[in-house]
Amino acid sequence: MTGQIPTEIGNLQNLDTLVLSANNLSGPIPPTIFNISTLTVLNLISNQLSGHLPSTIGHSLPSIEYLTLATNNLTGKIPNSITNASKLIGLELSFNSFSGHIPNTSACLA
Repeated sequence: MTGQIPTEIGNLQNLDTLVLSANNLSGPIPPTIFNISTLTVLNLISNQLSGHLPSTIGHSLPSIEYLTLATNNLTGKIPNSITNASKLIGLELSFNSFSGHIPNTSACLA
């Protein structure tokens, strides 16, 4: 797939798993995705996504277990609120351009 992720995906309020890895998706991750409170898996690995993560990510994704956003063009800081994602088991953010400190969390950081 190519192009941007449609913002309408955020309307799928019962969505549990979203895997769009290894495509040619570009542009920012729609903020609406970060408002799907039922999401347990978000895998957008190996695309050309840009922008930054919302500062409230740990609060707006209370059910997230696996957040895999590696190999994109994401920038900015890893939000401190990520430590509030109490169900987080796996976090994969490698091969992006994040800056600053890694928040202290018990999740698997890579």
